[in-house]
Amino acid sequence: MIKYIQGVYIFNDRYKISSKDLIDKYNNSNMCFNPNNDILLSQNEISLLENLAFSNNDNNLLNTMNNLKYNNPPSPIKSVIYNDNNLFIKDQISNYNNNKKDILHLIYDILHIGLYFAGWNGKTPYIIKPKQNLLVNIELTIQPLIDKLYQNPHFDTIKNFPIINYLLQNNEYYPNIQDIDVKITTILDEILNNQFASSNFLITTTYYYLTTICNNSLNSLEPLIKNIS
Repeated sequence: MIKYIQGVYIFNDRYKISSKDLIDKYNNSNMCFNPNNDILLSQNEISLLENLAFSNNDNNLLNTMNNLKYNNPPSPIKSVIYNDNNLFIKDQISNYNNNKKDILHLIYDILHIGLYFAGWNGKTPYIIKPKQNLLVNIELTIQPLIDKLYQNPHFDTIKNFPIINYLLQNNEYYPNIQDIDVKITTILDEILNNQFASSNFLITTTYYYLTTICNNSLNSLEPLIKNIS
């Protein structure tokens, strides 16, 4: 819900922001998002905010939104070509090809565990920044997902994949193996004690495998990847 009262925009009935500050946030991120929760605006929310700006003669915000509302999130993430140093991944690709649907769902489950710990509320679009104040109930929301992973017969296929993060080089992000001995299962075992660092590793790692191996498009996740890399 977005409102306009006495010169300020109000998001979710509690976050107040001036037009100038909202414009600055949108221009700095190159996207239109809810400043209360850092979630990209839906098409309906964009229309609502535009109508509010139009009704209140806020032409500066209208012009900003018109320039940005159709922007896709930035795509600075580069893939790497498999070589002999990637044999630990090559050995698993055949297993993925034989069970694409099941393994794809499994990797998404791991991604969502990481996102929940980063402050995601379980709904799309994804957040663009991790949040420090978590409202997620670990016992009810996350622990069942973790239990589900270990009960999944396909978990053995990917549990020993190495953790991947990203390095910034010449204003572009390149995947980097964190440590060949640090596996997905290691991070999952540690996540309850080291939530934020572990969640970052799960997000960057599953992003890499979903986009590079599974050829899924995850542009909406890339702002978050940039912020946690």
